[in-house]
Amino acid sequence: MNRPTLSICIPTYNRAHYLEECLESINIQLTNNRVLSDSIEVVVSDNHSTDNTAQIAKKYESVFKNFKYALNDGVEYDLNVYNAVKNSTGKYCWYMGDDDVIMNGGLELIYNCLKDDHYDVACVEAEPITASKDYLIKKHFSKNLLIEENDFNEFYFKGYCKGILSVLIFNREIWIGTVDTLNYLKSCLYYETVLKMLVSTQKKMLYIKQPIVMTGQDCRWAENGGELFTFINFNILSEVIIAFGFDKEIILKGLIKNNKRLPIILLMAKGHGLKCNIENLKYIYKNSQRVSFLRLCLVTLIYFIPNWLVVIIRDFRKYLKN
Repeated sequence: MNRPTLSICIPTYNRAHYLEECLESINIQLTNNRVLSDSIEVVVSDNHSTDNTAQIAKKYESVFKNFKYALNDGVEYDLNVYNAVKNSTGKYCWYMGDDDVIMNGGLELIYNCLKDDHYDVACVEAEPITASKDYLIKKHFSKNLLIEENDFNEFYFKGYCKGILSVLIFNREIWIGTVDTLNYLKSCLYYETVLKMLVSTQKKMLYIKQPIVMTGQDCRWAENGGELFTFINFNILSEVIIAFGFDKEIILKGLIKNNKRLPIILLMAKGHGLKCNIENLKYIYKNSQRVSFLRLCLVTLIYFIPNWLVVIIRDFRKYLKN
């Protein structure tokens, strides 16, 4: 069997109902298309789910020509993503969230962009999923939406390479040679590795500015105040990538601007159940070196407002807007 051109790598855990929709959005594009069916592999890395994920995987194992199901013994998120890529065999890999879907027609576009091996990194746009399931309707994408870039700083700072799992496509062999599973920022291994590849690639980078993916059926990342930790991790990663070779001056200016949002992010996190203990407060302080003293004082005051009161005020404001 020839090596697949593209492996769609799906790390999953206890979201079988979403996973099935994700897989069906792929299946509808491979059915009756021999070229795509031969050229695309689907890899599901199951982090020891306790729902019917295994049954869903078994169902699609008989549907897809190239399909792999890997069962982990319960590892952290980053390593589940790593295992999805490690178990793939394609020339390229495309991370895919288990609650995300690929728009009908998107796979044909991506395959045509990758088949001649012109890029090591490609990124697509995404938009929130709709309840109407209009992603199942065949769409035609214009080649005018393809943007090539030679400079990795331009590619990153123009917003072409976002830190969303399902928008990142990359050369598997180079990814495997770049990834560092011993030293990485928690929950950011997938993104760190691609950013390192941007700096090292000798090829052009590709950005597709029309949405190909629909994301966010299940915002589990926001549980227990996940917005705060995502925000802080982004700031930490921004400093880390300076060492990769990204423009230090631009990054530091961006951090100063971004840190002004910390009080708002904290309020959002409290509204989603942030545990306001001493450990988390220390975590905020530890990673707020570039936050002004007055803003940090405001953050501290907000931190000790009861979460239930934040929720009441938030819901009342929503009521007034409606």
